[in-house]
Amino acid sequence: MTTYVRVDEDLFGRMGLKFVVTPDGQALELLPGQLAEPGADVISHVGEPRFQVRMSTPVLTDADVPDVLGLALRRVADRLFGVMPDGTEDPDASGIVEGVMGPAAHDGGLLLSLDTDGFGFNPPMLETMTRIFVEELEPLAIPVELCAASWVTDEIPPAWRSTADRLDG
Repeated sequence: MTTYVRVDEDLFGRMGLKFVVTPDGQALELLPGQLAEPGADVISHVGEPRFQVRMSTPVLTDADVPDVLGLALRRVADRLFGVMPDGTEDPDASGIVEGVMGPAAHDGGLLLSLDTDGFGFNPPMLETMTRIFVEELEPLAIPVELCAASWVTDEIPPAWRSTADRLDG
């Protein structure tokens, strides 16, 4: 059980685009971050994983992020490349993740957006990715919430810069 990292219990359900049929037969498209209502039938679950890490105060600039948290999220990004389609993590192999954008300040939190080259994601992959976040963030003793990022346009926010990065340039 984690003390400092709270993971959205509906993380998989909020991830990606969902095409659903409601109990009354209405067809809907739900955007990332949205959750299908109870009783709805999820017909298709597509897209690529996008995570958001929220602190107790909104992240508006790079300076709002403790360096230890931003650096830990860079380690998370590095480890995500080793996640395999079956949910195992192999740091010596190239998994399904081809690119990780972020961490970047976006929408009050820190965004990590993954490129799986159209493969998408599945529950075992997402469980492993979540475990990686928890393993890297829990030791920091900084209360955070891990959730699915809401819809993001194709515009990629600039990557987070540490205090040292900001002072150098």
